[in-house]
This record gives sequence, C-alpha cells and structure tokens, in this order.
Amino acid sequence: MKKNKSKQIFKNKERVLFLLSLFLLFLISAIVYFNFRLKENEIIDEIIIKNEEIITKKDNLVPRFIDGVLVEKERANNYPIALILDNEPRYTPPRGISQASLVYELPSEGGSSRFLAIFASDENIETAGPIRSARPYFIDLAIDSSALLAHCGGSPQALAKISQLSIISLNEFYNENYFWRDSNYIAPHNIMTSSSLWQKFLENNDLENIENNSWQFKNKEDLNNDIQTEHENILIYYSQNYQSNWRYIEDGNYYQRQIKDEIQYDNKNKIKAKNIILHFSTSRVLDDMLRLEIDILSEGRAVICQLGKCKNGKWVKKSQEERLRYYYNDDKEVVFLPGLSWVSFISAGARVDY
Repeated sequence: MKKNKSKQIFKNKERVLFLLSLFLLFLISAIVYFNFRLKENEIIDEIIIKNEEIITKKDNLVPRFIDGVLVEKERANNYPIALILDNEPRYTPPRGISQASLVYELPSEGGSSRFLAIFASDENIETAGPIRSARPYFIDLAIDSSALLAHCGGSPQALAKISQLSIISLNEFYNENYFWRDSNYIAPHNIMTSSSLWQKFLENNDLENIENNSWQFKNKEDLNNDIQTEHENILIYYSQNYQSNWRYIEDGNYYQRQIKDEIQYDNKNKIKAKNIILHFSTSRVLDDMLRLEIDILSEGRAVICQLGKCKNGKWVKKSQEERLRYYYNDDKEVVFLPGLSWVSFISAGARVDY
C-alpha cells in the first residue's frame, strides 16, 4: 500500500515538473515572441519614417528649368554653363557631352559642325572638352539659356559682340587657370575644363541662381499617355565627315546617337537624348575664313522627335530677350520629355532623313 502511495506521489511530482516545464517554455517563448515583435515593429516604424522622408523629399522636388529633370528646389535655377565643344572627327564625340542638359549642334566653317553644350553647373563633370572658339550664334544661344559661355577666343565678330553686350564669359585666353591642356590631344583640340573649375569661377564672380523662362516639360502622367510604338531613325548629313544618326530605343524611350551604325560614347557614357529637334535655318558666309552667320532671331520650320515619332512644327524667337520656343503646326507649344534635348541646326545643303 505504501509502495503504491509512493509511486503515486512520484507521478504527481513528475506531472507538476512537466507542467512547470511547459509553463516555463511557454513563458520563454512568449518573451522571445513579444521581444521579436517589438523589434520588428521598431524596424517597421523606422522603414515608415524613412519612406515618409523619401516621399517628403520627392514632394519637394521641382523641374530644373534647363531640362525639366526633378531636383531640389534650391537647385532648380542654378546658373547653367554653355561650352563650345569641338566636333573634330579624330576626337569626336567630345568628352562629357552625355551629361549635358541641352545640346545645340550647329554648322561651322568648311562643312564642319560644333556643339554648344549647356550643363547644369552643379552636376559633377570630371572632364569636358575640347573647348573651341566662339561665334556670334553661340553667344545668342548661350544668352537664350541664361548660361555662362566658356570658350577659347573667338571670331572677330564674336569677340566684338561679347564686348558690346558686356557679357561675362569664361575665355581661356584670359582665364587659363580654369582650363587645362590634355597632352593626348593635338592643339587647338586639347583644351579641357571640369565642373569643379567652372563652379569656382561662378563663386568667384558671385554668379548663383538666375531667372529664365523654361520650356514646357512633361510629367509622369503625360508620359504614360504619350508612349508611341512607331520607331524612327534620324540621319543628319552635314558633309562627308560630319554626320549623325539617331536610333530610337523603345526600351527606355530615348534616341541613341550613332555614326554609321556605330554607337557613340563620350569618355563616360552612351550619348542618349530624350528629344531631337531638327531646326531649319538660313546661314551665309561672313568672311574669307568661311565663318558663318546663322539666323537666330526669326522663325522657321522645325521637326520635333519624341518617343519614336517625328512631327512637323516651327521655331520662333522674336527678340534677344525672348526664349527660343518650338510649336507644332497647330500653334500648340511643344512639351518636352525631361532630360537631354538635342537641337540640330540645319542649313541649305544639309541632308536630313527621318
């Protein structure tokens, strides 16, 4: 009887220990679980805070006046800089041009062409060049974008215009410390600059924010409603050694610059434009050096290419003070895609296929 009683007591103890173990295991599990949930909630709260900060930051972004790209409000009207860049076949394309906001390609003497590349001055551009000499029409277009003009000398007409208009320009002749000469290039195709150097010039001359009438740029909703499926290739033939071909890339909605089917890179990236504008204008030879005068203040035919489709329109610039603008044939102003716009000036004799 006593033996059975002892066994019963032992079983009761076992049962108590087992239940106690279960309770402790439950308690430990509960503590671990609630601690994990607490940390998980802290992580979630942290993510939410970060997301709210990102959303808030995005809400504060505004279109940059020179290209419609979204930036912080204080950067939207930063002083742009316009570089006259070489298009010498041995050194083309120019270094840094893929990072420009707006590029004008214009005919030059002897069937050649040069670029006026306009950059947002606060972007990081390690090398840009070769820098070449000014012509009057480069000055007109730099003024149109309220940009500081960087150049190396210029034609007599261009230098006279800079003096007459009292334009602040960054001329390598008098400001060589803001440029350097690259030993891998042959003069006069060897002058380079960078954003750190032109930013120093802007600071030294108290050139900060500017006011300018921006072109119109599409927002995200516009893009979703506008995408086309029709592809276009664009060929601009200035002369035998100066031609460019743009191929539309649907995956990304941009035009890729090519020369005879070879993709063009600058020192860093492919050259890709969101908008291609064919700007038809008149020109005449000014002197025995075959320098040109190009009609800037007037109006004429234009073709605007976006999202794989080209449409006829016109360009208008009525005065030096008014911004050059582009319109479709129904007089509606062109609304551009944010990003690089590439304007090719085309005079009589140049061939264009699109």
